[in-house]
Amino acid sequence: MLDSEKGIYDPVFDKYGMQVYTEEYVDKLRHSPNAREEYIIPNKGHQEEFLTTKAQIAIFAGVRGTGKSASLIMTTYPYVNKDLFSGAIFRNQKGDTAGNGGINVVSKPFLKPFGTYKSSLTNMKWDFNDGGTLSFEYYGDSYKSFTGRFRGKELPYIGIDEANQMPFKHFTYLFSCNRNSYGYPNIIRGACNPDASSWVFQFVRGEYLDKEGHHHPKYITDEGKPVQENNGKILYFFKYGDRPDECYWSDTKEGVYRQGKTQMDEIYYSDPSMSKIVKSPENIALSFTLIIGTPSDNPMVLGNNGEYIAKMGMMSREDKEKDLLGWWIKPSDSEAFVSRNDIEYFFSNKEYKINDFRCVTVDVSGSGRGDPAVMMYWEGFHLEDVACILAGGETQKLAVMDFAKKHEVPIERICYDATGLGSVYEEYFTGAVNFVAKFPAFDKKPVLVGGRMQEYSNYENVRAQVFDNLAKRIREHGYSVDHDLLYRNLNGKMLIDHFREEYPAIAKLESNQYKFQAIPKDEMKRRVGHSPDFIDCWTLREYIQLFYEKKKSVKRKGAWML
Repeated sequence: MLDSEKGIYDPVFDKYGMQVYTEEYVDKLRHSPNAREEYIIPNKGHQEEFLTTKAQIAIFAGVRGTGKSASLIMTTYPYVNKDLFSGAIFRNQKGDTAGNGGINVVSKPFLKPFGTYKSSLTNMKWDFNDGGTLSFEYYGDSYKSFTGRFRGKELPYIGIDEANQMPFKHFTYLFSCNRNSYGYPNIIRGACNPDASSWVFQFVRGEYLDKEGHHHPKYITDEGKPVQENNGKILYFFKYGDRPDECYWSDTKEGVYRQGKTQMDEIYYSDPSMSKIVKSPENIALSFTLIIGTPSDNPMVLGNNGEYIAKMGMMSREDKEKDLLGWWIKPSDSEAFVSRNDIEYFFSNKEYKINDFRCVTVDVSGSGRGDPAVMMYWEGFHLEDVACILAGGETQKLAVMDFAKKHEVPIERICYDATGLGSVYEEYFTGAVNFVAKFPAFDKKPVLVGGRMQEYSNYENVRAQVFDNLAKRIREHGYSVDHDLLYRNLNGKMLIDHFREEYPAIAKLESNQYKFQAIPKDEMKRRVGHSPDFIDCWTLREYIQLFYEKKKSVKRKGAWML
């Protein structure tokens, strides 16, 4: 019904007396001069599409200024009057939810009419007037701790802000929590920027099979360009492995079942009660959609910042494609040597590279201020344990020795970086293997040059050699890691996040045409944003390998001479 005074449609009411805001009503509100002062109205286009999709799982991968965080809050509106509702919105760390731009701050104008916000160091949540709750949670702890906190929880609504930062293993664990006993819709909603280095990119790119068996691109091409005709399209998937690309995809549940019949039947028939819950094995497949927004979706941002688009138009081509067009572009200067796929394979490698050579590598910290000292315990090329400490001097020495003692590693199997400030630890670690970056490489060979024999190396120094060896072994899938270890919180981040953040430091200086040279430390810091302490510690595993191989060859030569 049209309100003649306001020129907008009145809402209608359902049988329970709840207001139903029709499309016509909402559209009129958008164009009413003062409506946005009285109503919270979703933007027409991708935000509205995200809020109304019927997919069980949806990710809003809008660029900056598309209202992603606000969308996660508005998704709770159907639940605010449910007395038994319990939902949660996740960020990486506790502190990420607070402060200017934090999602709990963003939530206040949206949820204030429906309840009371309560905040403490351990409990940040909305208590709705009708009895339901919405809590703000974090996932930046170990996988064991994370699962322990949420085991048995019923969360019909799960929101994930910056979903690209959540480990895929954590993300899929939340599937088991997305349930309830009260008949509420069970949905998972994520929001993130286009991020070609994340699991989200691996999950949404590639192909799906239609019901005729034809291949079609999913949401993102391998080059990172959105498939526009599939923006917001609902597809179905079944996860059969641990990696984000180990899924069967189709535009129907039946299409997924044709691909994953064996695995899906195994789940369906393993529990007699399963047939009562999902009715048939193809229903194990979950529905999903990806929605990619653009700055034009948010008239509030554009209206308040008239020059916004103009400024974005002056950015670099790479940044413009990413932030203006929503392309998932990999950083051009960080893919030269080790790819994200190589790193992700290391995380999920099920063939543990264990042998009898046990050692500890240490990236020492000169003062213990700022950057931590990092310690890694290796069984062959399998990373079994990691620790770090923000302390210098004697305290750091004792921590290293205790770490080695814990794993029964003798001092001669400890390798530490003695370059620069690390040289002060020589007196502490007498008998250990000390790495100095500028030392000659181990590959020197006699070469006849101008009638004279000279020693020649393919590397600028030993630092270049260990970086090259590290990259080769990573690309050849020669490393493995304890999977639970990846989710241990170390110096404020999970180990998996440290590796994902720092791997661009493994790179070759292309300007040196004659010898292999690793990029300088300053360039590493520029690419990573800080000193790559965890990668530096990892490279030492290659140095101690070279050291002992050289030591063995020298012994063999000596024995022959005797």
